[in-house]
Amino acid sequence: MSKNNKENFTNKGFTLIELLIVMVILGILVAIVFTNIDVARLTGRGGDTKRISDLRSVQDGIMRELAQNYIVLPLTGSISSTEANAQLVNGTGWVRFSTNPQQAPNPYKFSNLSVLPVDPKNNQSISYTVKGTTAGGTTGTRTVTATARYQICYSATGFEIRTALEQDVDKMANDGGTDETSYQIGTDLTACGTGRFGQ
Repeated sequence: MSKNNKENFTNKGFTLIELLIVMVILGILVAIVFTNIDVARLTGRGGDTKRISDLRSVQDGIMRELAQNYIVLPLTGSISSTEANAQLVNGTGWVRFSTNPQQAPNPYKFSNLSVLPVDPKNNQSISYTVKGTTAGGTTGTRTVTATARYQICYSATGFEIRTALEQDVDKMANDGGTDETSYQIGTDLTACGTGRFGQ
């Protein structure tokens, strides 16, 4: 083997020191990335996605059952997913209704759900930031503490379903409802009245 071939062979690859330097740099970069990721914020966003999906599913179910004349909603009242037996789908869970015996199939199953969904942190205390106007007329953000739950309110003209979102503040402020401390959907976004979700 000639001298040139021997030098080419020994110059291929990295030295141990070069590999260690690369590993140290990668370790520093990984540490920087992980310290900048807010795990609580990511978890809150995931919970908010589930909350919005759950409320839409329940709203769609109610609308479908009403359109088929299978159920009759109460004219007043407010029920929360933190109450006993909240997940029952027979009209005694957190979505209250009575069945229309002339129209509803027997046995009846609400919207083909086996159980009603509940908040991912159901009955736990959560804190979240909201945008809005204070009683003094100042616009800004404030922190609200509330019990995590789904709530449905009934009125003579429809229903409102609401919940608190931990991270999606803009969705609470821009949902068309009257309460900036909750995310509201339904056919009557005034059914829960003027009481704030976090109070």
